[in-house]
Amino acid sequence: MLMFGAIWAQDAWGRYWAWDPLETWAFLTWMSVIFVLHWRLNYSRQAIYAALVVGCFTLAFLTFFGVPLLSTAPHKGMI
Repeated sequence: MLMFGAIWAQDAWGRYWAWDPLETWAFLTWMSVIFVLHWRLNYSRQAIYAALVVGCFTLAFLTFFGVPLLSTAPHKGMI
């Protein structure tokens, strides 16, 4: 999805990636999801996994709702 989004951005805006806050935090959210899934497959500590899932959900929530409210970048997302 990140690759196809970058290809679409190249066609839409003429660039693959810009370091605006929403794109950067969305990338960090996807990396945290990948980390949580990796943890789930390779380790068996359920208490730590539950904390990671809650942290990942919180990060996703703040990325979707918090960053567009606080950002001054032109790429403000859907809000």
